[in-house]
Order: sequence, then C-alpha cells, then structure tokens
Amino acid sequence: MRYFRYSALQDKNLTLFCAIIQSLLAHIPYTIDVKEESFYHALLHMICILLQINAESEIAVARSRADMVIQTGFSIYVFELKLNASPQVALAQIYDRRCYEKYLLNNKELYLVELSFHYETKTITHAIEKITL
Repeated sequence: MRYFRYSALQDKNLTLFCAIIQSLLAHIPYTIDVKEESFYHALLHMICILLQINAESEIAVARSRADMVIQTGFSIYVFELKLNASPQVALAQIYDRRCYEKYLLNNKELYLVELSFHYETKTITHAIEKITL
C-alpha cells in the first residue's frame, strides 16, 4: 500500500489515489456508516496519517479554510471535500473562497482537488485542476 501512496501522489495520479481510498472505505460495514461529510473527512484524514501522507485538515486562510491540504516533495493538493455533490460545485467553492492563494509562491505545483463521497452508492468522484501563475 505504501508504494501505491507514493506512486499515486508523486505521479499526480488522483485516479489511483481515489481508487486506493475507495478500496479502504469499502471495508466499512454499512451498519456503522454515517451520512455526514465530517465522517468521511475524518476517515480520509486518518487514512492519510496511517499511510504517512503529509496531510492537514481545516487549514485557515484569509477568507475561509481549506478542508485538507496534502503536500509531497514537488506538489501541493488543496482539497474540497463534499458529500453527494458534483465536482463542479466544489471547485467553484475553492475558487470563490480562494483557499489556494496561500500556496501560490511555494515553488511547488499546485492542484485544486474536489473529492466527493457518495453515500448511497458508496463511491468517490473527483476533479482536479492545476493552478499556474
């Protein structure tokens, strides 16, 4: 699993990263699943910690806060996490709140990532955009 973590994030392969998360979330029995965005956010945060991914949650910025920020050696991913929402809605929110501006001058590639957990189907969808100056 550790190899996949490095491979996915270092290669900027969010599809693989989401597949790993999807597989791990599939272990949660439906009887203890909770229909709350914060439940999935906490699970994702703990998964990142266990996989030794440099992730932080609820990062305060000038106008709002970023749900999660993951940093690798060469990239920064600013996540907006949603429950049962489309990627376009979440990406619009990231742009509107400008949660990414804090990271513009870090000399790393900057990506905005929408990650949506779908409660009924138990699936994940994502969208990613690279920010360039």
